[in-house]
Amino acid sequence: MRDPFFVVTTGRSGSLSLALTLDQHPYIVALHEPWLHLIERAQAKATKRLTGSLQAEVELFSFLIPRPPGPQLCGIVDQKLTQFISGLATAFPEGRFVWLVRDGRDVVASAYVRGWYTEQEREYPSHAWARYRIHSDDVGEYEPEGWTALGSFGRCCWYWAWTQREIRRQLADLDSQCWRMFQLEELVDRLDELQEFLQVRPEALHLYHANAGPRQQVQALRWQTWSEDQQVLFDRICGEEMDWIYPGWREQNSD
Repeated sequence: MRDPFFVVTTGRSGSLSLALTLDQHPYIVALHEPWLHLIERAQAKATKRLTGSLQAEVELFSFLIPRPPGPQLCGIVDQKLTQFISGLATAFPEGRFVWLVRDGRDVVASAYVRGWYTEQEREYPSHAWARYRIHSDDVGEYEPEGWTALGSFGRCCWYWAWTQREIRRQLADLDSQCWRMFQLEELVDRLDELQEFLQVRPEALHLYHANAGPRQQVQALRWQTWSEDQQVLFDRICGEEMDWIYPGWREQNSD
């Protein structure tokens, strides 16, 4: 039995598309966000409300995650796994991590148009994603007044940047051979490399495009149409991570 692989990322970054793509492989079973209870658990872990031992976390994931017999490989593709990288690496020492990243400008545009981090989205108690979104004032990065002043656009910027920092921080504790970053924008050209990293024979996979929003609505809020204030805010909040992941993005932003 082989240890599974894990895809860590933000929302609106192509995780469903990647899961559907990898699931085409005859030896891969890719599960996309299979456990809804992790929505609340991930927020509790980020905000230090979840204080269980690492061993408890290891036992949980060892129970939850299947390991098919023979050459088959199970993968969990789930943005909530960001908070559990250490526990997953301990539970599955031979597991591999794929850091899936999408240009922060596109993630912010996609999240903002969907009303993320607005007061209105919390009016629906059954909307667990909205109810348990991680807020910067809960993790000690902003005072409540500063968080409120950001508005929904600035909060979406913070979410992207903070998640990249969290992923980078936790992966830094692991052997560099067990993780690799893949940018969504170049994924179609790196599918063979991804399969080789996962230690399966490369197959001719079709890259799916799933869970896209209404084209006209999303295009209207693409980063090229942002106001100067929005561009400045994005640069201030996301600039450092963008410089590291997408060098030269500022030149592109000014085109």
